[in-house]
Amino acid sequence: MSPALLALTAPLALLATSSSAAAALQGNDPTTAARNAYTACLRQFMDRSVRERVAADAFRTALPQQCTQQEQAFRESLIRREIGFRTPRSEAEETANMEVEDARSNFLQLFEMGSSPS
Repeated sequence: MSPALLALTAPLALLATSSSAAAALQGNDPTTAARNAYTACLRQFMDRSVRERVAADAFRTALPQQCTQQEQAFRESLIRREIGFRTPRSEAEETANMEVEDARSNFLQLFEMGSSPS
């Protein structure tokens, strides 16, 4: 293979390898099922709130009280995963808190976009 052709194909091979590795890691992520259950529950709450024309302040207040069982399962799976990486428990709990907060923040933004007047 010529050096020029190698220079062109090497990045593509690396990208393909990286994509395959990322897909494999995501498929093996022990938090996937819990994350999907939690976000599906939040989506149902958000969709219902948009249909019912819930005010943004009311949605923001009610959001943390929704999907508590799914949230707890998600938190526990995140903590287990992080502890499996030998992360100290306090850091694992902080990571779980950030991930839950990110999910809530995402749905709050989606709600605000979906409930704004057209």
